[in-house]
Amino acid sequence: MRVECDVRYTEDPAKLSRMLEEFFPGARFTRKKDKIVGEADEKTFWQTIREQGTEPVFRRELEEAGFIALSKMAMLAGLASSDAGFPLGCVRVYGEQ
Repeated sequence: MRVECDVRYTEDPAKLSRMLEEFFPGARFTRKKDKIVGEADEKTFWQTIREQGTEPVFRRELEEAGFIALSKMAMLAGLASSDAGFPLGCVRVYGEQ
């Protein structure tokens, strides 16, 4: 799965990269302008989502929008939650094409 994280000028890119690496075990991320991008294991991602009980919601979002928008604030706590337009931007997860 492709993962993209918005980086705002007030945020520390290194801290965001660590957050992403903790949430997406085994993934590697690189900085590209105002984003951090990488590839994550789809099976591991869905296992995490399933354990949190939110799989149906996120599967529907992926199907309808083509990506899942996750809250960075929730991700800092190790949780997957929809972004809903928070001003810090979000983490977008795109399914395999």
